[in-house]
Amino acid sequence: HTDTNTKTILGYTCYEYKVDYDYTNSKGSATFWVSEEFPIQNKELPMLGMQLNNTNFSGFVLEMNGEHEGKKSTIKVTNVSDTNLSINSNEYRKMGF
Repeated sequence: HTDTNTKTILGYTCYEYKVDYDYTNSKGSATFWVSEEFPIQNKELPMLGMQLNNTNFSGFVLEMNGEHEGKKSTIKVTNVSDTNLSINSNEYRKMGF
């Protein structure tokens, strides 16, 4: 691991990865907390199991903190159960990057 910061989310050890980006007239940053121990792999949940082009991590993103043009956002896994998984994407908004 390139970063030494860790924290535990839902009993899983997560490692911190930071990304700064600068697109056309648009700057921002994101911090990802990634667990290699999480039982769901990225094929089931592409958003939170994402692979980033400019970082080199494997595992599942249990928390993401972003800042884009002064606006902060957080995505965090708060519960895991053994029931069938369904995602309602109708309530999602585009993140703008």
